[in-house]
Amino acid sequence: MKNQICKVSSVLAIASFLMVIVISNAFGFGVSSLTGGKKKGKVDISALADNQANLCKRLYAALGEINTAQYHFAKALDDKKTMESLEQTGKLLAKGNLEKDALNQTMGATADVAELQNDQLKEAKKWDTSKKRELQKGLMPYATGTAHSVLLGKEFVGHLKSTKDAIQQAGITSALSVKKKLGLTLYIAPNVPKLVSSLLTTANTATKIAKKEKLNVSEPEKMLANLDI
Repeated sequence: MKNQICKVSSVLAIASFLMVIVISNAFGFGVSSLTGGKKKGKVDISALADNQANLCKRLYAALGEINTAQYHFAKALDDKKTMESLEQTGKLLAKGNLEKDALNQTMGATADVAELQNDQLKEAKKWDTSKKRELQKGLMPYATGTAHSVLLGKEFVGHLKSTKDAIQQAGITSALSVKKKLGLTLYIAPNVPKLVSSLLTTANTATKIAKKEKLNVSEPEKMLANLDI
């Protein structure tokens, strides 16, 4: 009798489990979702920190290229005030490892100069030989720095998402520690799109004007055309 009861219980248990599977499939979720779902793989904080350092190193390089180009443009435009400002920015970038506030300010200043020079380039009427020479010198580093910034913008998007995932996984107890290690990404990444947008606009304006003035724009034009935006 006991054996029969055990067999009946087993059959009922199996039937119940199968019913759960059928119902869960019918409503679009698996058994794993009923028990908490599949856990995401743990985010490697050290790897994210290393990637953050690499991204920032490349950001310094891109800003340095743009700074050089903007200086040549300012010289071509006879803008001594901007030239002096760019010299100071160049010295800061040369030191590297800026605090997050300083790096953010440098990015903002670079974007502001890009917008200013975009207007100045459009308004410029006369291009003598010396001005054309300075414009030519600025074209390639501007295109290169812009191309690198576009690529960095895309990578920062993915890195920011991974950083937020890491903070969420860390929970209340460890979130502050993770934010401390990856705080630069949280602070810098959201401001990269504005920088990229400003650089792209000015790079295209400078290239068009240089082409109109019969300067060699083949390489910078090719670099800008190949950007997957």
